[in-house]
Amino acid sequence: MVGSMGLALGCAVSPAGTATPSLTPSLTASPVKAGCPNLEDRLYQLTLSPDPAALAARSNLFYSQGRVRVVIELPSAESPAPSGYGLTVESRAQALVQALVPVDALCALAADPLVKSVRAPLPRLPLSQ
Repeated sequence: MVGSMGLALGCAVSPAGTATPSLTPSLTASPVKAGCPNLEDRLYQLTLSPDPAALAARSNLFYSQGRVRVVIELPSAESPAPSGYGLTVESRAQALVQALVPVDALCALAADPLVKSVRAPLPRLPLSQ
């Protein structure tokens, strides 16, 4: 795997039968992440970490008391926020819901058929003067 891009180096076999490296990204889903394909990689890593607070700090994620701040993308602005995942909704704009979510609920939330994706909020940028 190459850096955070998630590219997998593969090999292409020539007609002569020799293998040559290929930089084509692998489009197959990781079998490990197959249970929550709509979850951003940084958040997925958080679900696996023995120390999610430390990983969240290194990954610039807001984390407090076992919960992480995320943005949940819904199918439409009219879609209700998902329930049953321990969400604390902080704000909503159209089909985007910002919420605090227990780390152990992230995969289930991302797998909900009413959720398009779950990602970390974008970093704030200073206003230009």
